[in-house]
Amino acid sequence: MGKITLPEIILMLMLVATPDLLEILATAFVAVPVAGQIFYGLVLILDFIILPIILFWLRIRGVKGLWFLAGSMLEFIPIIDILPIRTLTLLLVYYLANNPNKAFALVRKLSAKPSVKLKGAKAT
Repeated sequence: MGKITLPEIILMLMLVATPDLLEILATAFVAVPVAGQIFYGLVLILDFIILPIILFWLRIRGVKGLWFLAGSMLEFIPIIDILPIRTLTLLLVYYLANNPNKAFALVRKLSAKPSVKLKGAKAT
């Protein structure tokens, strides 16, 4: 996995945060009869343009973009797209790419068997 530099992440965050901010405005203006639907449609088209750009950039850097892809897919759900999920998942990918040891330790910790025994539970 390649490291992502600070200037790269700043540029990609500017690219990703723009549609996230526009989605908030588009959701607010969707009630306006014609202009609201056109604006919402343009933001949806922008979403489809941004997604392959970021995934291609992550692939060039040697980073798996599964977290970003999952966050971007959540952006296509109508009400949930108000949240800046794509921006947050890009920050998560940045953290995971630059701190792989901490990320693997966290995954190991979360996937470990619980050490608490429940009353009446059978041992396996």
